[in-house]
Amino acid sequence: MVNNINDLYKKLNDSIELLRSELKSSYLDALIEVGDDLCDHGVVRVENGIPSVKVQKKLQENYNFILSSINEPKKFREIFQFILINALHNDKFDSNHQLTPDTIAYIMGYMINCLNNKTNLSIVDISVGTGNLLATILNQLKENHNLLNIRSFGIDNDESMIAVSNINFTLQNLNTVLIHQDSLSNLSFKDSIDFVIGDLPVGYYPLNVQNRGYKTSFDDGLSYSHYLLIEQGMNILSSSGWGLFLVPSNIFNDKKSEQLLKWINDNVYLQGIINLPSDIFKNSKSQKSLLLLQKKGKTARQANPVLLGDIASFKNGDSFKRNINQITNWINELKEN
Repeated sequence: MVNNINDLYKKLNDSIELLRSELKSSYLDALIEVGDDLCDHGVVRVENGIPSVKVQKKLQENYNFILSSINEPKKFREIFQFILINALHNDKFDSNHQLTPDTIAYIMGYMINCLNNKTNLSIVDISVGTGNLLATILNQLKENHNLLNIRSFGIDNDESMIAVSNINFTLQNLNTVLIHQDSLSNLSFKDSIDFVIGDLPVGYYPLNVQNRGYKTSFDDGLSYSHYLLIEQGMNILSSSGWGLFLVPSNIFNDKKSEQLLKWINDNVYLQGIINLPSDIFKNSKSQKSLLLLQKKGKTARQANPVLLGDIASFKNGDSFKRNINQITNWINELKEN
């Protein structure tokens, strides 16, 4: 298995480097070209004689090997993560486009599985990026045989990220609808939305939004994009739906957090804040927590107690399992009462 994954990675990376050299492009652009070819059953696209016949032949050999070797989504996801890390290092991605660690995605997927009580489920990633978070969660949900149908949507205003996530989902056989749009513009879904997730971009939204009706916007100047996305995500949810957002651990220590807290208290239920394992993050400044909100509705009520605490490192197996059991018990009690 290890050799097979290494071989797959080498073939995929070699293909990207070949096209990168031929196109004189960034690693990311070459990755998108290779990914699009693979999604098109391994057909090498040629424009104006590029790539050369020699490179076309080599690419075709690589593509045939890759497509014949990807027989399970997990295998491709692991390889694609390494490729995306290469892209991050080569092209110096914006910090808001970093990959969401698997441990976090597994925790979120587990919680969604526990919270859900429907046979048909719809989920939106409001800042889908590379698609790694949503893809990991969807693969977990697919293992739940009580779920008959899963509808998933990913939104991002970055065309390159939409292209990358499309490759990610297509080659993992995940039927996700991708929407190339600013998540803070008008959003409407025919489906009722049960869960909204997001590894939220942090910082100021570059446009003034005072006239858009957002309650979390600041009275003057620019507003925080992560505040606005939390509000937007909760707005598109169906009654009693859940929002699971990755936010800075110090989100409520900010001087401007009163605006967000007031909106939460007035409009939704703050059901939990979980501090994620510190060893996942580079430093304390990049530390994140999982914010758990629920939209008000007939089957929703304020949790008592609110889910608060730290999750131990995945490396500390016993403590990690204990924390997961505590989360499971909390969810079961919330459902029963």
